[in-house]
Amino acid sequence: MRSTTRTRAEKTPHIRSKLIPNQMTLVLSGSLVALVQGACGGAGADKISVPLAIPGTITAVLTTPNSNDGAILFEVKGGTIDSVTSAGFPVQASAGSTATVIVVGTLTTGIAIAKLWVPNINAISSYSAIVTQAAARSYAQQTVSSYKVTFR
Repeated sequence: MRSTTRTRAEKTPHIRSKLIPNQMTLVLSGSLVALVQGACGGAGADKISVPLAIPGTITAVLTTPNSNDGAILFEVKGGTIDSVTSAGFPVQASAGSTATVIVVGTLTTGIAIAKLWVPNINAISSYSAIVTQAAARSYAQQTVSSYKVTFR
């Protein structure tokens, strides 16, 4: 007696019919990738470079019109600030999407006043600061219109 063993595909023809569209999808997906790569210049074209997010510090630098500053209060906006640390002066600060920073000491123009720890130092241009208060070493309030804090 001869045995008639049917293959799985013969027993369940609906499975076999589903394999072909899936295989076609794979072939079409591969063709689409090749088409897009060719349209974008393929392997020989210049590649677009995306800067990596590199965590680290950016340094706040003070510009002041006065030579007798003893304290400054400024706010930083533009991105997440993990923490703020000293650049040689006593510093108190809050962190987050906006940081409020107080620096005390003999402050002069061009000095680093604080270090901001950020998740991406490549985004330094997105950060900005505004000086909201300043005081002389005699504790007299200074006019802040000419003060600037920049980042490097």
